[in-house]
Formats: sequence, structure tokens, C-alpha cells
Amino acid sequence: MEMRKFLIRLAEGLRSLPTDLVFLALATLSFASITALISRVGGCPFVLPAERVSPALGINPALPLQIAIVGYLASQVLKVRWQQFQSSQKLSRCLSTDFYYILIFVVVVYFHFHLKMWMPVLNPDLRDYDYLQIDEQLDLVIKGFAVIRSLLTRLLPAPDLWYQGAQLSLFIGSFWLHAVGERRWHHHNVLALLLLLMIGPLTYLLAPAVGPFIFEDGPNATATIAQHDMYRRFAELQVQGPSWLWSHGGQYFTAPPAAMPSLHVGVACIVVYYSLQARSPFASLAIFLAAWIFIESVVSRWHYLVDLPAGILLAALVIAITNRVCRWRHAAPTTSAAWPQGHGSAAPVLSSSRDHGHRSPPATKNTASSGPVDSDPRKA
Repeated sequence: MEMRKFLIRLAEGLRSLPTDLVFLALATLSFASITALISRVGGCPFVLPAERVSPALGINPALPLQIAIVGYLASQVLKVRWQQFQSSQKLSRCLSTDFYYILIFVVVVYFHFHLKMWMPVLNPDLRDYDYLQIDEQLDLVIKGFAVIRSLLTRLLPAPDLWYQGAQLSLFIGSFWLHAVGERRWHHHNVLALLLLLMIGPLTYLLAPAVGPFIFEDGPNATATIAQHDMYRRFAELQVQGPSWLWSHGGQYFTAPPAAMPSLHVGVACIVVYYSLQARSPFASLAIFLAAWIFIESVVSRWHYLVDLPAGILLAALVIAITNRVCRWRHAAPTTSAAWPQGHGSAAPVLSSSRDHGHRSPPATKNTASSGPVDSDPRKA
């Protein structure tokens, strides 16, 4: 009887939570369970990250997360000083939601890199030669990209650092700016990026490839050094199998190469899409960084041409899922219910186009709030 009451209270509590936050928790649990099952079946071990410097990033892999958190906290302090929060309760909801996202990100990234690391063990049938033939047939496209890159490198400082820098900037910048702004598309952006990090490494296993740098070097000297280091370790793993990971997996954690599909392109598409939806001032920069990622990923030989449309299709799938899960956050603002059906027993409440969720007496006029758009406590 007590267990039944507990389960009923738990179910009621879950129903009162935002759909997308519950969905994210369940998706993360499913992703972790699938990864654990793959580990068990494939005999691939879990390891603890031990890199001081990531070969791919050229910095400590924990540094981007630290920058994201510090910058986020600084932005929230400024937001409080500018009195953009109606109450401490609103601030608390926003902070708790965003740190929930950060916690989920850490968990997802941990399992993400394990799947990427295990790729040559789980599916050693690499398709690099097949993808290289497509590159050779479309060589004029690659040469065109190379010309554009050559022109841009005359304008950009330290252009060899911009590929990974653009990726990190899109991740961190979109998180900051959506969170500091009206937050209308903040939840969409974060959920989509996290789903990409979950689905992406599973697609690595379908038709895997290392990257065209195993055949030729690109013009990016920094990338070439990293690629040679990453491929050397990849080859050792191919030869020695899972036993190699017990000894070296921690130092190899963010170094595994994987080309198909391009998640760099997927991230770029997601961030650009939601920046445009939010009409964010970040959109113009995001478009430029995305264009650079498209060009540099191929010219510097990180990716084959075919990896790019695969990344775009994956991003489109993730965006479609995200918009479906988060649709209640943008229900018709003049007639929509602030507490949709399936979220507790509260009755629907009409809200004005500026109110977005404030409970207002139906017969009272001019009750629209002048506060931030995400005034529904479940939309924090």
C-alpha cells in the first residue's frame, strides 16, 4: 500500500514537470543503458578520462566546460543586476534547469566518447575507400572549398585553430545567449544538441570511417599533427583490441577519429537553425562559423564530402524530434493553455501574447505581464 502511494505521488510529480525535461532524462537513461549493453556484448571497457591535453582540441578537454559554466554564471549575475528577473524564484528555476542541462551534458559526453572509442572494435568494416572514391569524383567541389579557405585565411587570425574553435564557440555561445535572452528557444537548442550527442555515436557504428587524412594531409598543419597522433592510437587499438583500452583508454578519451556522419556539421546546423528562430544577434556569427566548419572539415581532411549531407540529415532528424517534444512551449500564445493536458491536474489557463503562461482571471482585461517571456514556472 505504501509503495502504491509512493508510485502515485511519483507519477503525479513527473506529470507536473515539463515534458521536454522528463523526455531528456529518459533519453539519457536509455542512451546510458544502450551503451552499457554494447559494452557488455562487445567486451569494451569503460574508462576514466585522464587526458591533460586533448589531441583533437589542443587544450585540456575540461576547459571548454569550465568556460561555459563561468561565463553562464557571470551572465546571470549581470542579468540580476539589470533586474531582468521578476523574482528570486524565477532565477532559481532558471539556474536549476540550466545546471540540470549541464549535468546531463557531462553524462552524455562520457558515454558518447566511449561509443566513439569502441567503433573499430564493434564494427571494423571501415568504408574509407568507398567514401574516398566519392571525393575523387567530386574533386572540383573540394578544390572550390580550398580556394574559399585560402581567401578566408588571409583575413582570419590563426586560421588553423578555427575548426575546433568554431565548434566550441557554437556550443558555448548558443548556450550563453539563449539562456541570457528570452529563453524561448533555449530549451530547444540544448535538447537538440544533447540528442545529437546521443544519436550521433550510434550512427558512427553503421558505416564507419576514420577520415580522408589517412590518405593525404590537408593544408592545416595543426590539424595534420593531431590527425597523425589520433590515427596512430586508432591503429594500435585496431591491432590490440579492447585490452589496449584498459591501459590507454583514459589518455585516448577525446582522441578517437570518426568521420561518418559529421557531427561538427550537425552541431552547426542545429545552432544556426535555433539562432534564426530566436532572431538572435548570434545568428550572423553562427552562420559564418557554420560555413567555416563546412569548408574546413573537408579541405583539412577531417571529413569526406559525403559526411556533410549525412550530418545535415541527422541534424534535421534531431530538430524534428526536438520541435515535437518542445511544441508545448510555443503553443498558440493567445489561446493556449499554460499547463497543457498531461501535465498535472491544473486546468488550462488562457494567456495573452505577451503573458505566455501567467494565470490571469479570464474576465480581467489588460493583464499581460511585462516580464520575460518564460514566465510559466515550468518553462524556466
